[in-house]
Amino acid sequence: MQEALALLSEQGACPVAGGTDLLIHIRAGIASPKHLVDLTGIGLGYIRKESSTIKIGATTTFEELLESDRICRDLPCLSQAARQVGAVQTRNLATIGGNLCSAVPSADSAPPLLAYDAQAKIAGRGGERVVALEQFFAGPKKNVLKADELLIEIQIPLPPPRTGAHFLKKGRRSAMTLAVANVAARLTLAEDGRTVEQARIALGAVAPTPRRAKQAEALLQGSAVSAVLIEHAASVAAGEIAPISDLRATADYRREVSRVLVQRALEQAWQTASGRAAT
Repeated sequence: MQEALALLSEQGACPVAGGTDLLIHIRAGIASPKHLVDLTGIGLGYIRKESSTIKIGATTTFEELLESDRICRDLPCLSQAARQVGAVQTRNLATIGGNLCSAVPSADSAPPLLAYDAQAKIAGRGGERVVALEQFFAGPKKNVLKADELLIEIQIPLPPPRTGAHFLKKGRRSAMTLAVANVAARLTLAEDGRTVEQARIALGAVAPTPRRAKQAEALLQGSAVSAVLIEHAASVAAGEIAPISDLRATADYRREVSRVLVQRALEQAWQTASGRAAT
């Protein structure tokens, strides 16, 4: 680890793990790092539970996330998103840390991790720090890492009982496509099985960075969940985003798709949370 950090401090050095984004950029002339620092051999590929937190090493691949019983059981929303990342060849190489560090607005791992209140553990030559994931993204393709820092771990608190979460994505194709919009929603119900104790809604590809819809979350929290409430919250969430028009979709289309995806994801989360409450 320290050797990797020392190498990163050299001018022009760039970290690489799966390389699914970086190598394409190098071939296209978009990036031209003087040195590459390979992170695959420094012990950052793991999934483990410590106390009430699930910790995922930054070089864990999306295929490893899919194969993990713990992720499937405890963080199903993240498992759903991992399945949507490219083809199997890509998932065997692409890492969760690389997906986050690329900081593209459409990163599929970002919405579920935001919905699960994830934190990013960062290491540098001056020590380690932990930041909330929603503070990790600084702009399109920009993150808060300094030149001599690495994202080394994602920390996710175990969801409480009576929790449901769901991820949905809309692209121009049905598979192996970049998101026109992607959404993760999480609901935790109170002991009465009706009142929303905690709500999280996160969206990608519809703003400069992946973001939470905090006004819609506030509308849900403390209220008795219903189809009408969910529909209202989805409309509020659609008003919180800042989509653009590009080659993949217009801003108006992204806003409407986001509203629909939020409503459907919340309905699925409600169904799951209610099922857990009934057992």
